[in-house]
Amino acid sequence: MNSAEGGGGGSDLELSSTAAASIAGAHEKAAGRVTALAGSVPNLDAGYGGTALADILAKVLVTADTLATVNQAAADQVRAVANHLGGTDSEVAAAFSELSGNSWPFGGTDPGQGASNPFLPPGSPGGFR
Repeated sequence: MNSAEGGGGGSDLELSSTAAASIAGAHEKAAGRVTALAGSVPNLDAGYGGTALADILAKVLVTADTLATVNQAAADQVRAVANHLGGTDSEVAAAFSELSGNSWPFGGTDPGQGASNPFLPPGSPGGFR
C-alpha cells in the first residue's frame, strides 16, 4: 500500500511514455535554441572596450555550450529512466501474472496435461515415450 492509498510513508514513481517524451523533447528544444543563439552573436564595434566585450562574449558562448550539453544529457536521462521503469513494470506484471495463477506452475496449463511431461519418468502416464 502506498501513501496515496493511505499506507503512509511509501511512495510511487511513475513516468508515462507521453510525459517522458514531452520532458525529453523540451530539453532537446532548449538545447537547440541555446545552440542557435550562440551562432547569432552580432558584430559589435565596442571601441576601446572591444577586448573586454570579446572576453564577455566568449564566456557567454562557453556557458551556452554547457547549458546545451546539460539539456541534451537531461533529455537522454529522462528517456533512460522511462525505459528502465517500463522494463521494470513489465517484469513486475509478469511476476504477478505468474503468482496470480495465470501461468504454470501456479496456474495456467500444467505440462502434465499435455502430450508429455518432462518431470515424469519416461514411459509413465504423461511422461516421455
